[in-house]
Amino acid sequence: MQRSLILPVGALLLAVACSGSTEDQLKGTWTIDKAAMMDMDEFKNAPGMPKKMMDAAIDSMTIEITFDNGHLKCEMKVMGRTETIEGNYEVESTDGNKLVLKTVNDKGKEDTVTCWIDGDTLTYEAGDDTFKLKRK
Repeated sequence: MQRSLILPVGALLLAVACSGSTEDQLKGTWTIDKAAMMDMDEFKNAPGMPKKMMDAAIDSMTIEITFDNGHLKCEMKVMGRTETIEGNYEVESTDGNKLVLKTVNDKGKEDTVTCWIDGDTLTYEAGDDTFKLKRK
C-alpha cells in the first residue's frame, strides 16, 4: 500500500518541480485557439449579424505571439490584413498563474498586459481585447 502511494506522489512532485515559474512558462510561441475564442461569452452571446461577422473574423484570424527573454513578437492576420509588432516586455508582477507585463512595442507605445497560464493555454488581455492562445 505504501509503495503504491509513493509513485503518484513522487510523479506529482516531479511535475511541479519541472514546471518552472509562471514567468518561465510564458516563454515560447503561442497561437490563437479559435475554438476557445468562439466559446468566450462575448462571442457566444453576440446577437445576429454581429455574431456572424465576429465568427467570420475569428475564422479568418491567425495570431502568433512569441515571448523570449524580455523580447516579444506578435504576428496577426485578420480578414486579409497583416500586422507584425515587436517589442520588449518586463514582468511587473506574478500571482499564481497570473502575470502582469509592461510592454513597449517597436513604435515606443507602452501597454500593460495581463496573462493567465493554465498548462498549454494562455489568456492574453490587453485593454478591451482578450485572446485565448495555445502553446505551439
